[in-house]
Amino acid sequence: MDIREIISFYIDETTSMMDVTFKTFNDDDDEVRIDHIELEEIKKFGYNFNNKEEDILFEDEEDDLFSEFDDELSSIDEDELISFLNEYYLLYPTRVPETTIY
Repeated sequence: MDIREIISFYIDETTSMMDVTFKTFNDDDDEVRIDHIELEEIKKFGYNFNNKEEDILFEDEEDDLFSEFDDELSSIDEDELISFLNEYYLLYPTRVPETTIY
């Protein structure tokens, strides 16, 4: 099983979880897989998708808040995320989520 495409992902720092929606090469076009992976589990594989540093916003920077947020999301390399997921599911094949209709 190889990951074909990342549909979406979200790192929730409050729960220390990453929510990811993806497709594999075996999935039909209308199918996706959804998983929730602990950040500690990701770090065990040598990946750190949550490596942002604390930013201090000054008053004149408040207007750029959303552009900074967009830059932060785009800084996560999708190929690296796919690489992690392929390794993770290779090691833990029973954890591969079932398909759901998209």
